[in-house]
Amino acid sequence: MSIRAFVKYGILMLSLVLMFSVLPGKVCAKDKIVIGQAWPLSGPGAAAAKISGGTIYEMWVKEVNKAGGIYVKQYGKKLPIEWKVYDNETDIGKTLSFWRN
Repeated sequence: MSIRAFVKYGILMLSLVLMFSVLPGKVCAKDKIVIGQAWPLSGPGAAAAKISGGTIYEMWVKEVNKAGGIYVKQYGKKLPIEWKVYDNETDIGKTLSFWRN
């Protein structure tokens, strides 16, 4: 490892250590859990995707929210789920761009 890479790595590690040691307990409270999914709502794979699992996820979110949400120990309470579906138009390139953003 070169000295330049070693210095960059050291600065990164020091920054992370300082960030987590200075900010304990200062976590902003959340009011929901957001789950995103890239799903073929249009394009050649849309019909098969609807049959294979879209409805199952919708039912799961409804059931979990009906029970009050998912308990998050960090906040000491249950948080509801918000499910966001993004149409990837059956295009893997669009799916990857959703993940990167």
